[in-house]
Amino acid sequence: MSVKNTKPRKPRIVKKVAKKESPSISRSIPEAPRGFGERFFSLFRAVDSFKKNVLIISALLTIALIGQGYELYTAKNVLASRLMEREDLILDREKWREVTHAYPLYRDGYFMMAVADYRLGDTDRAKVNLEKTLEIDPNFIPGREFEKVLGE
Repeated sequence: MSVKNTKPRKPRIVKKVAKKESPSISRSIPEAPRGFGERFFSLFRAVDSFKKNVLIISALLTIALIGQGYELYTAKNVLASRLMEREDLILDREKWREVTHAYPLYRDGYFMMAVADYRLGDTDRAKVNLEKTLEIDPNFIPGREFEKVLGE
């Protein structure tokens, strides 16, 4: 048989630690200062109906004016790009004219002049240059296709 240790146990001492108080998280939110919107609408409420109508009409006219200004701005940009494109076509036509003067049997030079003339709106000159192209090479397929375009 075994003998148990019968020594009396010492009582366990538990130290009590004082609880720390956490800071309070409840705060009062101060009233916000009056912003632009509140001030604007409070002024708007104080105005009589005639003045309100005038303000509304003025706002609508301002918006319409801004819209028209934007349309004019975009139209100006489109016109400027078309003018630049036209200038480029004129320069190309002159470049090909110099090439064909230097090389009178250069079929592609006359063809490119015909295309540039057509894009510039001068169909008579385009037909003349296309005829010269087809005189040099009657089997030139792009020239024959372009002849159909000019014939329309």
